[in-house]
Amino acid sequence: MPAVKKEREAPAPQTVHLMGRRMPVVTEKGHVRALADGKAAAPGPARACVERAFGEHLEEVREAMEALAGAMEPEELNRVAFKLYEIFRPEVPPGVTGWG
Repeated sequence: MPAVKKEREAPAPQTVHLMGRRMPVVTEKGHVRALADGKAAAPGPARACVERAFGEHLEEVREAMEALAGAMEPEELNRVAFKLYEIFRPEVPPGVTGWG
């Protein structure tokens, strides 16, 4: 009797409350990952984008963000995080997608 190939089941999607929004996530290999097109998003491209954006100031920015996060209760940080992001993010000219 031939062996039956068992298809690997995709992890069940979940949501987390992040920056005032419900974000679809999945847990893979013990790590929570955002969902992109129904699959776990790889962290590498986002990390590379942030590293390019902040360049030599990345560590300074990370320390400032960690200090801010540590100064607030998690619920308060989650409540105001998107507003902080809107203030912090760079401006993108009209018609340009993403961060420009």
